[in-house]
Amino acid sequence: MASPSPINSTSAQLTAIERLDWDFYSFFRVDYPEKNKTQIGRVRKLYGRREYVCLHFPTRWSNGYTSNAITHAQNRHRQLIQVSETSQNSRQSTQPSIDSYITFQPSDSALRNVFNAQRYTEAILGLLTRRRVPFSSVTWDEMKSLALACNPAIEDCLFTSRDQAMKIINANYGLYASQLRDLIQGSQSMIHISTDL
Repeated sequence: MASPSPINSTSAQLTAIERLDWDFYSFFRVDYPEKNKTQIGRVRKLYGRREYVCLHFPTRWSNGYTSNAITHAQNRHRQLIQVSETSQNSRQSTQPSIDSYITFQPSDSALRNVFNAQRYTEAILGLLTRRRVPFSSVTWDEMKSLALACNPAIEDCLFTSRDQAMKIINANYGLYASQLRDLIQGSQSMIHISTDL
C-alpha cells in the first residue's frame, strides 16, 4: 500500500492513493507553485493549488489531479511500478503474520456440534450392507482411528460392537420394509420385481 501522505489532502485523493499496490510518493512529489505568491492586501497563501511532479520523467511532468498522475505512472513507468510492487510484496512476506503466533484449537463442544451422526450411521451401514464389509469391522481399531481422525470429539458416538450395528440394521430394515409395503399396496398397476444374486 501507499505510504502516508506527507501533506493534508482531500479524502477522495487519499483513498485513491491508498488503494494502490505501489508507493505513490516514490513516483511523485507534491509541489505548490502558488505557495509564495502574494496579492495586494492579502496574506501569503500557505499552500494554494497542488501539483504532482513526476520524479522519474526526463522532462518536467506535472499535473494537478491525482487520477492523471496515477494514469501517467501506470502508462509511462510500468516497469518501475512492477519493481515497486514486488519489493513491497517481498517485504510483506518476510514479516510473519499474527495468525502464526495464535494457535487455534476448537472446543470439543464445537467439534461435537459439527458431527453429523445420521450421516455417520448411514456410512457405516452402507459399508456393512452394500459393500459387505464384515460386521466385526466396527470393532477394528483402524475404523475407530479413521473416525477420530475426522473428528476427535466423537469417541462416545462411534459404533463399538456388532450388536449395536445389528440393532440399527434391523430398525432400518423394518422401516424400509414398511415403506416398500405401503408403496406396493398403493400402486395401481402390476409390479414385477427381479433381483440379482
